[in-house]
Amino acid sequence: MVAAGPEVAELLAQAAAAERAGDIPAMQRLGRQAADMFPDRAGAWFVLGVAQHRLAQPAAALASLRRARLLAPDEPAILHTLGLVAYAARQAKLAVDAFEALVARPGDTATDTLAQALVLLAQLLCDLGRPAEAERYARMAVAARPTGRDGQVALATALLAQRKFDEARHAIGEDPDDVDALLLLASALESDRQPEAAQKLYARVLQLDPDNARALVRQLDVALTLCEWQHYDRLVGAVLDRVRADVAADRGLAFDVFNLLALPVDSELILAASRAQAARHSRNAAPMPPRSVQRPSDGRVRIGYLLPYTDRHSLPQALVGIVERHDRTQFEVFGYSLRACDGSDFSRHFRARFDHVRDLGRGQATQSAASIQADGIDVLIDTTGHTGLNGLDVLAHRPAPVQAHYLGYGLTSGAAFVDYLITDRRFLGPDGEAHIAEAPVFLPHSFMATMRAPIALEAPDRRAEGLPETGVVFANFNHPCKIDPATFALWLGLLRDTPGSTLWLGDWASATRRHLRGVAAQHGVSPKRLVFATLAPHPVHLRRLALADIALDNRLHGGGVTTVDALWAGLPVVSLAGRTPAARLGASLLPAAGVPELVVDTEEAYRTLALALAGDPGRRAALRARLIAGRDTAPLFDTPRQARDLEAAYRRMWDRHLAGRPPAAIDLAGPSA
Repeated sequence: MVAAGPEVAELLAQAAAAERAGDIPAMQRLGRQAADMFPDRAGAWFVLGVAQHRLAQPAAALASLRRARLLAPDEPAILHTLGLVAYAARQAKLAVDAFEALVARPGDTATDTLAQALVLLAQLLCDLGRPAEAERYARMAVAARPTGRDGQVALATALLAQRKFDEARHAIGEDPDDVDALLLLASALESDRQPEAAQKLYARVLQLDPDNARALVRQLDVALTLCEWQHYDRLVGAVLDRVRADVAADRGLAFDVFNLLALPVDSELILAASRAQAARHSRNAAPMPPRSVQRPSDGRVRIGYLLPYTDRHSLPQALVGIVERHDRTQFEVFGYSLRACDGSDFSRHFRARFDHVRDLGRGQATQSAASIQADGIDVLIDTTGHTGLNGLDVLAHRPAPVQAHYLGYGLTSGAAFVDYLITDRRFLGPDGEAHIAEAPVFLPHSFMATMRAPIALEAPDRRAEGLPETGVVFANFNHPCKIDPATFALWLGLLRDTPGSTLWLGDWASATRRHLRGVAAQHGVSPKRLVFATLAPHPVHLRRLALADIALDNRLHGGGVTTVDALWAGLPVVSLAGRTPAARLGASLLPAAGVPELVVDTEEAYRTLALALAGDPGRRAALRARLIAGRDTAPLFDTPRQARDLEAAYRRMWDRHLAGRPPAAIDLAGPSA
């Protein structure tokens, strides 16, 4: 208990007795009385803050504890408790400040208290993207308590974030029965591109702890990346059972919603899982209080894009053309990046397309939301959804009166704090509106933004790519996690029925090559008929796509940018329209590229179409010519049209809000879509 003068000591003694008796409401009442009577005593505010925290009143607890700190800035109990409460409330900046003040003060802070603060400080700094600082504090934690496992774990985590794999393995040790050690070692091996070694450790964890969610999920993730399908049904079934149990129990999901898309799931589970994840953010965030913001005198609508990053990745590359074409007489455009500029020329170019750009601190949702609100954003467009680096915690604070999701994730957020989902009818599917939490905004063509990417001039050569001089080349360059056993069996059937044909895939890992070639042999197909393409610069990759004859889309999670690349390069894509939006990407993209006949509804039709194209070079040539001609006419590649369509959507959303009407479906598609 923080020291106090004799005047207040009796009240605080009564509060302490109430706490020991478990009567926290009485403790709060006595703490409030002490703070009202003696507002200059740190001990009164401290007791009140502790009681408020125990009663799940985080905002009030933080206010009281901050008041206590102002009165006693060096008191270790106040600093420690403020840090813990801020940590629990996800107020990362405040927690870091309190813990740094605690560990920096000279004095007699208890070893366990100091070590705990150091560990939490290291974890917070890792979360904030500051692993070098995290490493320094983690080493201090290990020095303070050499046998403390949490310090060793924090140190290994900080080292992993800096790709110091050998040091991380040394920090955590090699205890074959320590679950935490095994999980960190496995993570280190994954990061060091040793997935098979990591798999063995995940298997060992599940022997020790059969219910370990992280090991189960990572084991499946690695198996999907390696196309190691020996236990596919068991692993997928176990993960989906765990997701359903997590949803039913209203707890955090063991498996990322985004990763569900590559599994055999239905739209009902995707919506339920999305809602469960979004609800966690809602519980940790209160909507921003209404704030009067001076409106632009020119009547422009203020649009904000919430971005995961501005690096050279597929999302910013697709979005840059939209942003630079927004009508600045009608819209003022802001960008909010969850990750700071990486210093690249592309990042600087992308940022220059916005009227204003702000970097939002990771783990600082409240401050980030306040920054967005202070800018007076009218319509906030989230492009992160349930991806790994997402802004749902920011959106949960409701920093803008209208909030929508677009492009980066594409499916429902499941969030009550997201008003609209910008999509298209073919992608969402015939019963899709029943499986989203938002009001849909239907664009006239595909929801996908694209870029007019440069294509290398140098003529491609089959021999240089390891392809046979003759024969049909089927291609799929998606990440192997999107390939499932049934889809691959379908592709192998095409190889058997097309003599001399080849399947051309991306070269992601040596183990993936080995496993896929093994499956081919089991299906009676020579492993030599599988050719793996090494990574190439994007213009070169687009040029070499001319070597393929037919691209084969995935069955469960269709190609996005991969399919757009093929269509832009003039390569026909055969796509199967599935039940979920993730399985309907091709159904959205191909009609917008001018080749709707390449979308089919059944696996048999998929097989029939692929074989028909394989046997008809004239038809393939005609399709290629249409696609190349469509680069300048097809809606999929008409960026100015996409920008105007989006602006019409933003204006409709904003006008509904101004009219006091709730979000509702907006259809920009027209009768011919």
